[in-house]
Amino acid sequence: VALSVAVAVPDAPTSISATTANGEATVTFTAPRNPGSSAITGYTIRAKASDGSIVTVNATGSPAKVTGLTPGKSYRFTVSANNSAGSSDTGTPSDVLTISLVNQTISFAAPADRTSNSGSFTPAATASSGLPVTFTVVSGPALLTGNVLDLTGAAGTVKIRASQAGNATYAAAPAVEVSFAVTAGSAQVVLSSVVNPSTQKTEGTLGVVLTGNSRTGVL
Repeated sequence: VALSVAVAVPDAPTSISATTANGEATVTFTAPRNPGSSAITGYTIRAKASDGSIVTVNATGSPAKVTGLTPGKSYRFTVSANNSAGSSDTGTPSDVLTISLVNQTISFAAPADRTSNSGSFTPAATASSGLPVTFTVVSGPALLTGNVLDLTGAAGTVKIRASQAGNATYAAAPAVEVSFAVTAGSAQVVLSSVVNPSTQKTEGTLGVVLTGNSRTGVL
């Protein structure tokens, strides 16, 4: 006598829901009560976007991370259970979920302490997203022109804030503030001859003393 054994697929998973953080989704679901005629080997999660595009990932159980999604785009999620006979129905989809923006951070090391007449420099900071960082002088004897920091000539503590506002993919980064000390630079003496414009003869010498808190300029 020949016997034919039918192998059954599992029932569909139920109670499918999804949450989002950092540009990803976490899908939770309830495993089917009836696994079919053999053990469940895994699950297939499909994320269908409002434009019809689909992202598919495999999972071993609930909850499951879903990556490769587009921040700002909306998706519905379905889950099917798999065994040696095949795949179940997908069951009822989740509610629509809009994927969050990706988090980013700023790396900003404090500049070295400087003297008040050491000149201008550009602070160095990077965002994990690769997007450009902007700077703001929070307090202290310094001015910013673009991202170039110019000391005003006074002594004190300069505090700088680094920011990155984000874009359509990345959320704004938490601002980072650093400080450095500005001390008075050594005095400088500038000597120049005084020339009579009529005779072109040297009539004397002019001396200018630039103190440690002075900025170099044109006299």
